[in-house]
Amino acid sequence: MNTFLASGSRQGRGVTLLALYEGLEAGIEVQRSIDRLVANLGGDKVDVRIWRFDMLRDPQMAAHAGAEARGADVLLIATDQHDTIPDPVAHWLKAVVDHLDARGACVAHIKVNGKPRHENPTADYLARLARRHGHAFFNTVRSRPEINS
Repeated sequence: MNTFLASGSRQGRGVTLLALYEGLEAGIEVQRSIDRLVANLGGDKVDVRIWRFDMLRDPQMAAHAGAEARGADVLLIATDQHDTIPDPVAHWLKAVVDHLDARGACVAHIKVNGKPRHENPTADYLARLARRHGHAFFNTVRSRPEINS
């Protein structure tokens, strides 16, 4: 098990995860990641908040998502359509990433059906943002999920 996740119950609390996703395929990968986290830690140890990118265009929704992000242990960003983060999401990230739990928060990126990290501007941007604020960064590229209709 990932050592970050294993330490998630530090100080008697579980893991707080805020997920942002771009489109349907990214949303499916977010749900799969959450399912794995819950399987490893137990449902009572995981607090999850999920937001779609386009919701952050609305100032009230962005403010609400920002309030939910404060103190998060994990900020998970999943992309599937573009190689760069849309401006409203980038502005939101800059505003909230400093408020992540400073005792060991991480920023994670899932690129669905994408390029390796060395060719992925989104991963590079998120890595710089996370490290600038002292947070760990994880990146993975996943195959396009099969969608059962």
